[in-house]
Amino acid sequence: MLNFFKSFLKDEDGAITVDWIVLTAVLAGGGLLLTGFLIESVLALAAQIVAFLADWKP
Repeated sequence: MLNFFKSFLKDEDGAITVDWIVLTAVLAGGGLLLTGFLIESVLALAAQIVAFLADWKP
């Protein structure tokens, strides 16, 4: 049983999967963080566009 654990700890198969999972989690978290910072500005700009279009007469 001890040999099994030693070989398991030395085995590197599947290690790239862990790297990709961590990288994907960092990118997804960064996207959510960026969205949190930008949402106020985007909503304010959208409100300005709506107001402009509501007053616009061709």
